[in-house]
Amino acid sequence: MKIVYECGKIMGTKRYQSDELFVKDNVFAVADGMGDKNAGKLASKIAIQLLEENLYNLEKAFITINKEIINRLSKHADGLICGTTLSVVKLDFESSRYNVYHAGDSKVFLIRNKSLIPLTVDQNKIENGKKYVKALGINWHVDIYKQEGEILQNDVFFISTDGICDIIDLFDELPDKTPKGIKGFIVSHKDKLIDNLSFIVLKVF
Repeated sequence: MKIVYECGKIMGTKRYQSDELFVKDNVFAVADGMGDKNAGKLASKIAIQLLEENLYNLEKAFITINKEIINRLSKHADGLICGTTLSVVKLDFESSRYNVYHAGDSKVFLIRNKSLIPLTVDQNKIENGKKYVKALGINWHVDIYKQEGEILQNDVFFISTDGICDIIDLFDELPDKTPKGIKGFIVSHKDKLIDNLSFIVLKVF
């Protein structure tokens, strides 16, 4: 099996970017920093740096990232909540299996045949009209959502920040399900984006 992938970052109405993308050794990840622009950006960078150092134990990576963000940023956030989402897809071609590790409300979808299958569950809640996200760096306890399954030829994995919610309904109209085609489709609808959107789209042959 082989992989073809595309990455993209699109600025919505926010004036700063706190997202980070990661691709290495069949591991693909998206982190979306939360909090003020400096703390959020640093949180997502910490996540990607420590992920790369712990590629062979992703559960340990999430726990280490969570502790590091709390230890480094809690003293400098001026009482504001700061942290980062993290959604990771790891492909193992020897076993033809994929593993998803996830914290927060970024997204992982599997596009198989004509179906758009969510592989993550949002870890958030709405109270008094405000959204609270269970991201890394918020609490000492880490709630890691995990999913696994079989890899089939022509599977497409789409990993993104929650900005995709602004246009996800349009995915029913995808004319071209290649990474290049999906990226082009998203860019052609960027005027509909409110939130920032960072994504990785990959196809298995």
